[in-house]
Amino acid sequence: MAYEFEAKTDNIDDVMAEDINELQAALEAHEFLTLKAATEITVASAVLTLTQACHKIQPESGTEDDIETLAGLDEGDMAVLYASDAGTDTLTFKHGTDNISCMGGDDIELSTGAAIIYFDGTTYYISGGGGGGGGGGADLLEVQVFL
Repeated sequence: MAYEFEAKTDNIDDVMAEDINELQAALEAHEFLTLKAATEITVASAVLTLTQACHKIQPESGTEDDIETLAGLDEGDMAVLYASDAGTDTLTFKHGTDNISCMGGDDIELSTGAAIIYFDGTTYYISGGGGGGGGGGADLLEVQVFL
């Protein structure tokens, strides 16, 4: 569900209108925390430009592609990515190229599973993966359940 807000005015109490507008601005600032239905995006010349918090990734051609540069997020944003054709496509996030830092210090391959990305304003930190690789990055997504 996409939220769209309009500025409010209140003829009786302008302070209340101001408070509501501040709340709306805070909600809008957290757009990347609300996972919308994944849309498909395609790698273009080793660049992947994100437009929302959840995407399925398609290689530029064939079934394999390297991703050397990420774009599209604002500082503090997070995103979840997975291969468009799980088990068939393999996308490789290249550690240490341009603005990508893969947890574990090695490239992360994504064929099955998912990758979690955090952008600090200069670097895209990636954890996860699946499909052979990841240099330990996949271990960071391990979830323990205690009964």
